[in-house]
Amino acid sequence: MALELAGGRTVAVVGPNGAGKTTLLRALLGLTDRATALSLRLGEQDVAPLPPHRRGIAWVPQDGALFPHMTALANTAYGRTSQGASRARARGEAQEWLDRLGVGHLAHRRPGQLSGGQAQRVALARALAARPRLLLLDEPLAALDQTARARVRHALRDHLAGFPGVCLIVTHDPVEAVSLADHVLVLEEGEPVQYAPPAEVARHPRSPWVARMLGRNAWPGTTTADRLELLRRRTPGRRGTAPRRRPGSRRRGPRGRVRTPEPAHGKPAQQLAGNGPRADGAREPSARPDRRRPPRSSRKSLRRRPRSWGSRRGRGCG
Repeated sequence: MALELAGGRTVAVVGPNGAGKTTLLRALLGLTDRATALSLRLGEQDVAPLPPHRRGIAWVPQDGALFPHMTALANTAYGRTSQGASRARARGEAQEWLDRLGVGHLAHRRPGQLSGGQAQRVALARALAARPRLLLLDEPLAALDQTARARVRHALRDHLAGFPGVCLIVTHDPVEAVSLADHVLVLEEGEPVQYAPPAEVARHPRSPWVARMLGRNAWPGTTTADRLELLRRRTPGRRGTAPRRRPGSRRRGPRGRVRTPEPAHGKPAQQLAGNGPRADGAREPSARPDRRRPPRSSRKSLRRRPRSWGSRRGRGCG
């Protein structure tokens, strides 16, 4: 797969589970053996031969991957200090990013003291504060609630509007793909299926999975030069098709009564129903259950009224 992106471009990577979205990000980072980036040029430099920490790429995985022994402020300032910035300057920029994402008051807490959504915002602030040339976000808003997701989405969109590098966002949310990305890359089984602006993907999806994600009806069929043939599928239980019955089961009428089956192999229907006479003259028991109520008992239960402490017979005792 060859992809060329200009600076300031944001691409949303979508596709079903197992399509290779996370593998694509890890291949760009150089952290997997399943796929390799043969050539990765950021500007005029090919960073594919370099180790992951020298490529100038920031990555936000699904679990955040924060350093557990460092505070949220130290985690966010780590990228700038590793680039040679002073500690005071790095911590000042880190505090600004934490305030933008709504977790500035949690700067002195460690990851073990944060919720999943709070840790995800700290991880996003750490990636944005590092000023990368390539920003990789693997479902960055999945762990947030609706209110926090809208706030972080607006802050991320404002930052990406002036971001000079390239950003790849893996998401399953069509709202994120439309509001954050300039183009949408659809992957299926590791192969690109469609690469177009969000409006074009919404109008003409080339993948049934994308059509279902956008809430559209996907009808399988084939097209020719002059017509379109749809593949019709018969659904069991539809009008005009008889429901399947197990062999030997009896039909029931509109009021739940058991119908007498049809005669088979020359035997009368009365014998099949179990109500006909036997060879010895006795009569077979009826298939209908006996719904007669049992007779009431003639003896009445004797109820004794419990004595109380203040009863007449108890007065004067002791």
